[in-house]
Amino acid sequence: MTPSPGLLLDFDGTLADSISGLRQAYQSFVTDHGGTPSDAEFETLNGSSLREIVARLALAHTITGPQTDLLTDYRTRIQSASGFYQPAYGAEALLQAAQDTGYRIVIVTSGWRQHVRAWLKQNGLLHYFEGIIGAEDVTATKPAPQPYLRALSAFKFSPETSLAVEDSRNGVTAAVSAGLRTYIIGQSSLDRQIEKSPLFKGRLNRLYDLREILLNGHT
Repeated sequence: MTPSPGLLLDFDGTLADSISGLRQAYQSFVTDHGGTPSDAEFETLNGSSLREIVARLALAHTITGPQTDLLTDYRTRIQSASGFYQPAYGAEALLQAAQDTGYRIVIVTSGWRQHVRAWLKQNGLLHYFEGIIGAEDVTATKPAPQPYLRALSAFKFSPETSLAVEDSRNGVTAAVSAGLRTYIIGQSSLDRQIEKSPLFKGRLNRLYDLREILLNGHT
């Protein structure tokens, strides 16, 4: 069977307008454990798995306690905020356009599959997706390419005709390293080598901007 084109979307900050909630969870976790949060540190964590985030914060802010307890604490803070996440502007119109132009759609996230699936169902978007690759599906999360390589293999996508959309340095690095043409939403800084790669297709102001690109066949 000929591999088909896939649209591989990041979740937090790309499909879901979740960055403010994630920032609040980060700030409260660090502050409550005696540390000092910063925008610069939060930026470096975007796209990482929860396990990696907690480990890095514990080291940076000398936070003590069992890793499992700290992970549960951080996850609870994120789950408390996630009920208020809204789909990114124009998300459903973009998903419909992707289906209409022959793309099969999956999510590739450093978060947990069950959490993402529940959010998709809550927001009436689950039927657009063939599946989710989450943190539990890989041994190395973004910026490693493994999540995207796993998606390409599991869903039999052609990397040459597929697209990835991310909102972070870690995510773009992972997607480009997996051989995918990749867009980034927003102005996050990128490694110079990644930004100069022919696979890096440019920046979008919002997810909805990809709709016109797909409909015009200018990917």
